[in-house]
Amino acid sequence: MAQRGGVLDQFCSQLSSVHVGEPIALDGVSLFPLCWPEAEPSPVDLYEEALERGDVELTEKGSGDVPEIQLHNHGTRPILIPEGALLIGARQNRVTNATVVVAARSVFTVPVSCVERGRWSWRSKQFAHGWYAPPSLRAMKSRQVHESLHSEGRPHSDQMRVWGGVASFLAARRAMHPDDDLASAYHAYEEEPAVDAGELLERLPPNTAGLAVAVEDRIVGMDLFDEAKKFRRTFKGLIAGYLTELLWRTGQERREQADEHEPPPAPAKDLAERFFQRVKAAARVRPQRIGISEEIEIDSREVVGMAVLYEGRICHLAAFAG
Repeated sequence: MAQRGGVLDQFCSQLSSVHVGEPIALDGVSLFPLCWPEAEPSPVDLYEEALERGDVELTEKGSGDVPEIQLHNHGTRPILIPEGALLIGARQNRVTNATVVVAARSVFTVPVSCVERGRWSWRSKQFAHGWYAPPSLRAMKSRQVHESLHSEGRPHSDQMRVWGGVASFLAARRAMHPDDDLASAYHAYEEEPAVDAGELLERLPPNTAGLAVAVEDRIVGMDLFDEAKKFRRTFKGLIAGYLTELLWRTGQERREQADEHEPPPAPAKDLAERFFQRVKAAARVRPQRIGISEEIEIDSREVVGMAVLYEGRICHLAAFAG
């Protein structure tokens, strides 16, 4: 028990050391860069990079099982697959339910949810990486996974509610698709992107390892990796997940209010620091691990999410307003 309690102490101590940078304002949305005090080599590889190298395969489990797929790690290093990642192809598109670290040279069953209700047919043998799900869907799904783990011992979501969330998201953005495919909203976003992801990335400090994202005076969510390289690799898909939802929301609110005034100034960075305090207060060590890492469950009325620590380091933290 002392060792497990020490994991929570490590998590809170490391989170307290994160430096919050000055926010970047984007039409009612503010991005706070998150940086570690020192850069250290990571003990795990990101699954996106491993996919490109051919070290990892993501496939259906057998002939297909909606809440589970398989990750085949052929490489010599552990693999990190973050919560909220959209996986495109195979028999239907999915989103990962939890952040996990997968051992080298192993086959692992990844818990997922379907985000393409109308298709159950082969499009490809393997899944490809897409984007990251919007924060509202990630928050809802994370809470469902916590409840499922405690009640059933399985990291599953409420699939009907996930489908309902996807349908509502697509309808609000007029990105309807015959298969209720969440990816259709991202295709529409990329046709007329609200921001240039490459230019935005260059505005962030080079050692940025994560972001806290706010709408006016409220943090909506945050993603933090253990190194800047992982963050830069995920940035385009990650920021699409946030902005596809949040820039539409802030623009819609202004249209409804017919407000011709300038958008409010970016909030002070202590907004993100206060969010960190809520994350730490809601954190507890997950009693039943999913992968090979130590896993933190974040769950309160105010905030929900999860984190993994491997070899004593936070490899990924995702947290959202509750």
